[in-house]
Amino acid sequence: DITGDTLTYTYKYDQTFDDSTAALMTTELEKAMSSMDSTFESVKNTLIEETGFSDIVVKIVYTDGNDAVLYEKEY
Repeated sequence: DITGDTLTYTYKYDQTFDDSTAALMTTELEKAMSSMDSTFESVKNTLIEETGFSDIVVKIVYTDGNDAVLYEKEY
């Protein structure tokens, strides 16, 4: 999804999670996504180079089946 100068990647699980499972999911997603920082920084830098717009934001969002946000991060 693109809104303004933000490109959002939304990854949606089909399942819904209780609060304790959602908290565990958030922790695991944070760990997993830390290894992906360079990938999304590269996407952002490529978009800036190609468009000439310096205010581009790449946003990653993980949600459950009810659209509750489990994790989100902006680059």
